[in-house]
Amino acid sequence: MRTITLLLLALGVIELYAQDIKGNWELFSKEPKISKVVSKNLEFKVDKFKFNFSWNNELSYSNNIGYYGGIQTLNIYLDDEKTQTIQNIEDGIGLGKIPFVFYDFNLDGNIDFSVPINDNWSQYYIYNPTTKKFVHEEDWDYLKIQMIDKKNKKLLHLSKTNFPDDQSQIVYLIEGDRLVRQNK
Repeated sequence: MRTITLLLLALGVIELYAQDIKGNWELFSKEPKISKVVSKNLEFKVDKFKFNFSWNNELSYSNNIGYYGGIQTLNIYLDDEKTQTIQNIEDGIGLGKIPFVFYDFNLDGNIDFSVPINDNWSQYYIYNPTTKKFVHEEDWDYLKIQMIDKKNKKLLHLSKTNFPDDQSQIVYLIEGDRLVRQNK
């Protein structure tokens, strides 16, 4: 059964390449990203932004694991001017750390970031240059980017569930900070 699932996945990728004559699709895993792990009070710069994290070891509580940490306050600075504060980013995995991935997810030339919701999925904060703020775009939540087409501003999302036969590839067109589904 697993072999059949992998074969169907491979055929889907081949079909995707066949549909795209110009060959603009690239593996997202090969794209240069900046990864940072936050598990304590920390400050660092990415691109033109400074991120200042205030960690709290008792930010959240679970009956089965007790207290676990998270980012109580994230202050974001653009050119040394504070532009935003984000409160209470929980460690959704409960490992005492939160990995951040910085990348221009919506391909507009500005850095964005993602943080995990759990051990399989992420939530995305897309930078809005008009408001100078990172906006948590719920349309992007649970997105698993497999491939990217920068020229045509498209993402290929691999939809996986716990059921081996329930996997599909969804192509999204990026329009500003929104995702528009291209296939059904």
